[in-house]
Amino acid sequence: ENKLDHSGLIYRGIKLNADSGVDIVSGFNLNLQGEISKNLEVKAVLSDDNLALTEEGTSESLSEIDNIYIQFKHPFFLSRMGNYDINYTKRGEFGNFSKDLSGVLLKTSYKSNDIDAFVSSESSSYKSIEIVGIEGIQGPYLLDNAIEDLNEIIPGSEDVYLNGIELTKGKDYYIDYFSNQIFFTAAKPVFQDDKIIVDLEYTSNDYKKYVYGIFSENKFLNDKLTFQADYYTEADDDENPLSFDGTSEEMQIIINAGDDKDNSYITGVSFAGMNEGDYNILPDSLHYEYIGKDLGEYDVIFSKFEGIGEYIMEYDSTGTIYYVYDPINGGDYLPLKYLPLPTNLNIIHSNLSYEGEVLSFTAEAVASNFEKNKISKNSA
Repeated sequence: ENKLDHSGLIYRGIKLNADSGVDIVSGFNLNLQGEISKNLEVKAVLSDDNLALTEEGTSESLSEIDNIYIQFKHPFFLSRMGNYDINYTKRGEFGNFSKDLSGVLLKTSYKSNDIDAFVSSESSSYKSIEIVGIEGIQGPYLLDNAIEDLNEIIPGSEDVYLNGIELTKGKDYYIDYFSNQIFFTAAKPVFQDDKIIVDLEYTSNDYKKYVYGIFSENKFLNDKLTFQADYYTEADDDENPLSFDGTSEEMQIIINAGDDKDNSYITGVSFAGMNEGDYNILPDSLHYEYIGKDLGEYDVIFSKFEGIGEYIMEYDSTGTIYYVYDPINGGDYLPLKYLPLPTNLNIIHSNLSYEGEVLSFTAEAVASNFEKNKISKNSA
């Protein structure tokens, strides 16, 4: 007979804060646990204790849920699909490892022999950022200070609230995705201690990343002799770039770049059409002038080259960032677009230890290979 227990909790509440006023808090926890057959247990969890609410009172996406997994447990194995963390310690000087992952985990155990295998893919993450407004300052407010591993905000993914009121992009605010900064227009003046909430999706990697490994431990001689062997790989998926389009022309430039990042830049200029771009070309046919949003013929992406650029960064009255060519003093920016190199890391590790009454020893070996550009024949 199956013995399944299920429970759940959904809550809504109001939190009073002396600094920021009234906050709406919510969360839920759904659990399923029990025995589905002899010696086989199942556990499923779906939870988020800090779930942000939309105007309709629901979450935006299942991907935003903090913890979701299903797990099957047997005396000889454990399998888990969803979120999990791995933490391997006491594996010599170079074999300790820990990481939070999402994918598939399989653990087997028989007598004194243990083998763990896992596969995970990393793409994008969600974050809710709270910013305290400053009297009379419309921007910039930095977003990346609140996210340690932020690489790039996914354009258009953000929802912005000022004192609980949802704002409209372009009309009420602008975000510079290059510098991860938000600006508010004159239509939405910011006052001291205003509460600004930005919910967004971001990438911490330039590519979708695959992580997989095998960790084993075997004990002999009444558990006095321990042998551990590990294999770990962390690789960028060059067929799934996250921070750029990954056209065939772009990938060929990355292939030709080898290990040198300086060779992985392309022009940041693209012709958009009449009144479709923000820049026009100057009479010298080499440089570009900001005309205004959708008033020019070109779209231009700039990259930072501190001290050796030709353009400086400026802001208009609405907080929109644009770049100005300075032929006399130069600047920190050039109209170039960086194409990140896909990397690949492989580690093989083994550790042999013996703990006896009169004798103990440890022997450890590790080998690693890091490819700075996995798709280039010129990569070391």
